[in-house]
Amino acid sequence: MTDALHLRLQDAASGLRLVARGRLCADTARQLGQAVSMALRRLRAARLTLDLAAVDTIDAAGVAALIRSRIEADRCNVILTITGPTPHVAEAMRSHAMSATTDTGSPTGRTGVLAVVLPFRTPAAAVRVRTRRHHRPHSQP
Repeated sequence: MTDALHLRLQDAASGLRLVARGRLCADTARQLGQAVSMALRRLRAARLTLDLAAVDTIDAAGVAALIRSRIEADRCNVILTITGPTPHVAEAMRSHAMSATTDTGSPTGRTGVLAVVLPFRTPAAAVRVRTRRHHRPHSQP
């Protein structure tokens, strides 16, 4: 297992590809966010693929970084795709995402962590994502 996160940005036919290797955790999540922001804002990619095939560990902070990346991509009108997580990393992503409560504030109207993070689908019956709903009391005439 690697102690750091190594990122490599590649130009691909389908857009930019950010290849990650190592640990995506509380110590390295900011590094991923900075790389994604640079790709979205400075390089103005129309499509960004995050390749997680060589990520060996992810924690809740890493999942949160992926969520923030997807939200930022939505705000920049960029298609963000997450590819290649190992079964262990994919399971950790699911478990951390399912334990979170969110209303993403995404301009595209997406709500729910799993819709934001995971490009693959889990059976709807197995997924329960809580969202916040704001209720206004009815005013009296």
